[in-house]
Formats: sequence, C-alpha cells, structure tokens
Amino acid sequence: MVMLIAVWEIPNLASAQTTIVSIEPSQVNLPTPATFTLNITVTNVTDLSAWQIKLAFDPSTLNCIQISVPEQNIFYGHDTTGILTKIDNLNGYITAFNGLWEPKGVNGSGALCQITFNASNVGITSIRFVDAMNLNGTYLVDSTNTVIPFQAQNSYIEILNQGFTKYTFDAIKNGQSYTVSIITNSTITQYNFNETLKEMSFKADGTATTIGLCSTSIPKQLLNGTFAVLINGQPTYYTTFTDETNSYINFNYTHAETSLNIRILETLQGDLNGDRKVDIKDVSIAAKAFGTMPGDSRWNPIADLNKDLKIDLKDIAIVAKNFGKTYQ
Repeated sequence: MVMLIAVWEIPNLASAQTTIVSIEPSQVNLPTPATFTLNITVTNVTDLSAWQIKLAFDPSTLNCIQISVPEQNIFYGHDTTGILTKIDNLNGYITAFNGLWEPKGVNGSGALCQITFNASNVGITSIRFVDAMNLNGTYLVDSTNTVIPFQAQNSYIEILNQGFTKYTFDAIKNGQSYTVSIITNSTITQYNFNETLKEMSFKADGTATTIGLCSTSIPKQLLNGTFAVLINGQPTYYTTFTDETNSYINFNYTHAETSLNIRILETLQGDLNGDRKVDIKDVSIAAKAFGTMPGDSRWNPIADLNKDLKIDLKDIAIVAKNFGKTYQ
C-alpha cells in the first residue's frame, strides 16, 4: 500500500534578488508509514542575524514529529543561540527560532531548519507561514534588529492512499473558472456549484455500511467564511483548515444503499443545523450537548463552535450573539 504526498510550491513572481522563505521540496512520494521531512529555506538574504518561523497545519491530517537544524544551514560555522522550538499538535502550530551571537549577519541562501511530519490521514491540506514579517510570527532580522522584508511561499499537500481517488471539478463564478478538488474513497457524481445559492453539491456512493471520507479543497473565491456540511439534509461535523487561497474541509460518513446527497454551503456562525439562520433549533442543539466533552453520551461536536473540545458558555454565547440572524 502506497501513500502519495505531493507538496506543491505556490507559484511566485519574485525577482531574482527578492528574499524568499519557502518550504521545500516541491514533491515527495512516500510508502507507509508516511513520515516525511520538509526543508525551510531562505534565498537571497543580506545580513541575516536571526530568524523565526511559525507555521500552521491541519492537525487532523498532519502531526509534527520534530524540528531540527541540518549541519549545512545558513548559519553553518557561526556561533548561534541554538534552535528553540515549540510544537503544538493539538492546535496545529510550529514555532522555531535561531540567531547569531556574532555582531554581523550572514549573506546568501541556505536552510533554516528541517521539519518532520507524520501524515496521519488521507486528505488535501496545506502548510502555511503565519504572520509574515511580524515578531509574533515568521520574521528575519539583521544585525541592527531591523526586520528584513521577504516573500513567503506556502505549500499545498495531497495525501492519497490505496482505495482513494482524486476528483477535480471546474466551478464558474463571475465568469471566472476555479478548480475544486476532492480526495475520497467514494464515487463522486453530479457535482454542481450554484453561484446564486453559494453552495456546492454532489452525490457520493460506496459499499453500504462502510465508512466514507471526503477531503475537499475549495478556492476562497468560490466559498469563504463559515461553512455547513449537510448529508441528506442532516448537519455533519467537519474539520477545516485555511490558507490564503483555499479552504480545506474534511468529513466522514457512512455509505448507504442509495447515493448520499452532500452539500457544502456558506452560512453564519451559530447556525448548527445548516438552515442559514440562527434560531431556537440551534439553541436546542447546543443546549442538549451543554457541559459535555468527547466521549460523553450527549457530546455533539457540531456545537463545539470554538473548537476547544468542550461545550460550555462560550459556545452558547456564540449562538446567542447571532440569534435571530439570517445568512444573506
């Protein structure tokens, strides 16, 4: 059984002299178990004295195993602080820092660090830099502690396992064509994007009683914001991850004797049943799950609006704040 992981570098229009911080390589093919290592590199930098990278990833698809500095890195041969790292696999963040003790920075191109991931699930996702040129996020600084401007290049990741197929569909909005991708172990038919209703729909088929999975990549130009996923009209729990260009939505279901009708649509926060309004039905869903955590008999992840793995007053407050609103 082979798992394909394709890491596609987002195209850029940078000049030869632009400083670039990027994730490499552009494509990796791995057998299971799916561990893989990415290089974080800097190109065309002048007087680099310290760097920090902060990356976001989808923890439902990827888990970070370690962060390290290869011997042949941009600071090779210089006296450094040593790498300082933080890995948060619960929320999907990585932070790493390294700096020089020396008074002058270095010039040129090279590796900053290496990051090893485990691909825990099939799907489409990305790894993105957080807060570029911000001291709370990803930054480069020179020997005068001045932030060095740079262009960050994120990555697009596909994980394909045996029995899964990648479908691509064209969707038209405002006369512009966009590509929607779906990785799934179901057979997908009758895909449709409705520009007026701001939703996409399709049918999913598979062997009855088996578990199906859909991982979708949806351009933000098509759909953006808060989503609802409905299967045969019933709200379904999903996980989501976003970058600058796409939303990545993953959800599971049980195949039935007949086709499942799946809809993914824009809505508003607090709409738990996907009818594009926040009313007493949504309050009832949240109230029934109030006070629960995963594993409790009344646990309903749809009501965990702030994704902190518990349903409490914070979630009720989100519903209450939007009560009476209708999606426009």
